[in-house]
Amino acid sequence: MAAKTAMSEGVAVSGEPTSAAARSTRFDPVTAGAQGYRTRRLDLLLNVLVALVVVAGARAIGTLLMIALLIVPAATARLLGHRLRLIVPLACAVAGAASWAGLEISYQASDAYGWRLASGATVVLALIALFLAAQAAPRRPWRVARRRCGAGAAR
Repeated sequence: MAAKTAMSEGVAVSGEPTSAAARSTRFDPVTAGAQGYRTRRLDLLLNVLVALVVVAGARAIGTLLMIALLIVPAATARLLGHRLRLIVPLACAVAGAASWAGLEISYQASDAYGWRLASGATVVLALIALFLAAQAAPRRPWRVARRRCGAGAAR
């Protein structure tokens, strides 16, 4: 338990996914290297942190829920936001809201109706419901403008 706590604090304290060096490395590693960032070190740090989170999470909550919690909130936030500074907190909010909703639905179903819903599966269904709702939401004006002014568009 202490190792998991230390690992999660290390992920939170590192701040790596939103730092300027990490953004530069993720989107253009050649330019980041030319600017003096140690791209191999940042890449290794991110991969080690993700591996630690996956290993600890898979043992604690199961493989299906761990994969869903890694992929679906980020995909949902990407549908709703266009900047990394917005996507990261939005993905955390989506994961938290879906986790709470899934656990609440599972508890209420078992308490009020006597149904035995697995809480992990209910959380995954809540994540998928939020993703589908974001997919069905009307597109933001910036998305339309980017499509019109994207690469290859006549100017």
